[in-house]
Amino acid sequence: MKSILIIAVCFVAFTIIGTVTHELGHYYAGKSIGLNCNIHYASCVCFSRADEERIKYGQELYEKYGTKDSIPPTMWHNYQNLIKSSPKVNRLWVTIGGPLQTVATGLTGFGLLLWRRKNKNLPFQKTDWLFTFLSLFWLREPFNLFISISDKVVNRNELYFGGDELIISRGLNLWDGTIPIIMGLTGFSISLIVIFKLIPISFRRSFIIGGLIGGPLGFVLWMKILGPIILP
Repeated sequence: MKSILIIAVCFVAFTIIGTVTHELGHYYAGKSIGLNCNIHYASCVCFSRADEERIKYGQELYEKYGTKDSIPPTMWHNYQNLIKSSPKVNRLWVTIGGPLQTVATGLTGFGLLLWRRKNKNLPFQKTDWLFTFLSLFWLREPFNLFISISDKVVNRNELYFGGDELIISRGLNLWDGTIPIIMGLTGFSISLIVIFKLIPISFRRSFIIGGLIGGPLGFVLWMKILGPIILP
């Protein structure tokens, strides 16, 4: 029971860490191409200077006149011209930054765990547990794929796929499901190897139960309670 509790707490912590570092991936990708970015608990918003000027001007108009119909035609025309003249920014790299950070961390953890477990006679130590949880950053990919397909089936949404992976597929002129499916299946395969091949059998049951408790708990805790307070 104690081991399940410890594993569940670790899943809570790494679910939160994984979410924040994913958004940091978007953040640094945006900063690298000269955008001003702000991180929120479940998103990262990046704007160019032209975007910020346009948004500021639009907010001033609505604050002053209340509704679109109340804005003088000349000012509305100027606002539309400002929108049209704003230079287009290719945000594909910003979108790629989040998943890239997640899978890079996952691959690093997975590679180090494989290296550590070459000698199966060695005890499973704290370092191995760290690499295990880093490897399971990959769980984000099959989770996202499962949620998007379930949302389509249950709520009859327009698309089977969603999130960053869908945007990346479209940005690369690929079929919508290309990146979501590749990433989802890769993440699912790596997770199975970690859980059923690399974690010792003596820990496996506790790990699975702890994960089933801690993963969803961490998601709800961050998305519904802590996240909106810490990073609104």
